[in-house]
Amino acid sequence: MRSFKPSSICAAPSTCCCPHGIYVSHAASAALLFQNGDKDAGVPRESAERLHRAASDPKTIRWYDGGHGLNNQAVLDRADWLRRQIGMGPLDLPAKKE
Repeated sequence: MRSFKPSSICAAPSTCCCPHGIYVSHAASAALLFQNGDKDAGVPRESAERLHRAASDPKTIRWYDGGHGLNNQAVLDRADWLRRQIGMGPLDLPAKKE
């Protein structure tokens, strides 16, 4: 089994040695959400963008300020995206404490 580095993610699935590039191109007709940190040392922006290009539509791409551990906004965005994908109503968020 060949190993891969996150920076090797490619948009050529037939010759790719990483699982991400191989599988993302087969997600046709499935909606995809990509959430990336703009300071992720493990998955550089260029690698993430190659993965995005390899994916078919429909896809949503979101970038966040931070590293691999995404922030609270990413969690809310993910919940909202999933809610819309399965046709649920708006999220009922708890009221902010003052």
